Amino acid sequence: SDIDMPSPGCNDQLPDFYETSTSHTRNDHCDTYDLEHNKHPNYWVYGDQEYMAMRTADAINGIPSNDWANPGKQTNPPYLPPPSAEVYEPVDARFTGSYSDQGVDIDGDKYYDYLAVTAEISVISGGMFNIVAKLKDETSNMITFDNKPIYLDQGIQAVVLNFDGLTIREHGKDGPYTVTFLLDDDFGNEIDYQYDAHTTAEYKYTDFEKKDATFTGSYSDYGVDIDGDGFYDYLTVEASINVETTGKYMIEGWLYDNNGDNIVFAQNSEYLNEGSHKMLLNFLGETISRHMEDGPYNLKYLSLTKNENRCDFKYDAYRTYPYSYKQFQPQEITNPPNIPEIPIGQQRGKVGVEYTYEASTTDPDGDDLWYQFNWDDGSYSEWFGPFPSGETVTAEHSWAEKGTYNIRVRARDIFGVMSEWSDPLPISIPRIKLLPNTFFMRLLERFPNAFPILRYIFKL
Repeated sequence: SDIDMPSPGCNDQLPDFYETSTSHTRNDHCDTYDLEHNKHPNYWVYGDQEYMAMRTADAINGIPSNDWANPGKQTNPPYLPPPSAEVYEPVDARFTGSYSDQGVDIDGDKYYDYLAVTAEISVISGGMFNIVAKLKDETSNMITFDNKPIYLDQGIQAVVLNFDGLTIREHGKDGPYTVTFLLDDDFGNEIDYQYDAHTTAEYKYTDFEKKDATFTGSYSDYGVDIDGDGFYDYLTVEASINVETTGKYMIEGWLYDNNGDNIVFAQNSEYLNEGSHKMLLNFLGETISRHMEDGPYNLKYLSLTKNENRCDFKYDAYRTYPYSYKQFQPQEITNPPNIPEIPIGQQRGKVGVEYTYEASTTDPDGDDLWYQFNWDDGSYSEWFGPFPSGETVTAEHSWAEKGTYNIRVRARDIFGVMSEWSDPLPISIPRIKLLPNTFFMRLLERFPNAFPILRYIFKL
């Protein structure tokens, strides 16, 4: 199926007979209900699979390879109904054909948060059901849908399906709208299907809830040299915003290099009136310089909030001009950390036994610090940190051979500027001498040429 897709990767893997009889998705399309735009861009290559997963999983992202073989069930191993009718009592119900709709304004702002459609169902045998309702415009393009797992008792039942008002507004099409209903049992088996069963009142899309503010998709960037020294102190990105509701807004975003590594974060808050505005993100030039990766840079995780409520979000928003990192403010020359005090710890020990040592120092600039120990046996500790200036740190080490060793420690700040090595703390690791017993000594006296290795070990 899906033969009209632009690449072999666009194949929802649903057999044609299944799409015709069960999923009611198109044989020549892998995203019948446009989940690409209604949920996430990834679904353009397997939207029909995800649609079937949501029929009983209520918008949970499923495992695509499980969808056609076991519609709507994403368990591993696959979820199967009980084998015996003694355990599983089948459910049965039908739509009666009685429907109604109304706009629902939850927050009293005169815009509908939901379009609520009520469907009457005649339940013949009660139990768990899944009801899926699809809202379409006058040209049969899907706007949004609702999926409701629900327990229904026998008799006539009224079930309310809520279509998101923000999604209806963003679709930008006036009503009346049409609604298609699908009724499944708890295992994804179709019980009833009513195509375009209800036509709503003639709503305007502007009757529905609007976002307080949105990104328009227009961006620009430029370097800012505040002190006139020829280096950019900031890389500024301007994001154009359309504000519907006056208030205080916050914009946040990350700058990434072309290797996918984050460089620097920035945020900004402003009080904005209704209308078109530009909000600025000022990314610190010194941090870009220290990262030592040329542009262009990628603006990602761009978020717009009002009173901690997210208004808009762009995962991959914008790509900047191809700056060189050398155009940005070089890091300031910092003072090195003060030389650490002599390490504190055991000064006499045994071969193979691990001992703990302490060290500390301060940084004149108040920078956080990393530490490294020199164990004087040809090995060094790794750099570990960061620790606040003045905080005591600990490290462990053991020596494999006897001898006297001088332990030293040094520190470096967040810019890589290092201190000198500390004065040494000596530790003596003496030979462990075993004292032979009297019987063994008499044996060596009787056989003076025997046991040469033992005589060497005990220095006899």
